[in-house]
Amino acid sequence: LGDAWNTTTAGSPLAPQQESRIGLASQHAMHAAVAAVDFGFTSVGAGAVYSGHPLERCFRDIHTANQHIAFSGEGFRNYARHRLGPTG
Repeated sequence: LGDAWNTTTAGSPLAPQQESRIGLASQHAMHAAVAAVDFGFTSVGAGAVYSGHPLERCFRDIHTANQHIAFSGEGFRNYARHRLGPTG
């Protein structure tokens, strides 16, 4: 992100490689967030399923956000295309 920030603040557009790396970082961050919330939810036990429990809301919110198209498998495919080049 620092590299992309420097590019945009210099007035230049992002290179495709920079865009794909941001996409990959976003994918990784979402997967890490889902894993962290899932771990907490599982560790707390049955109480976390009730409305009003803080982890119930976190669980619902992170899993809803994870369904967004920005976190679909397309992000990994875009990164792979830029990293490995087009395939026949």
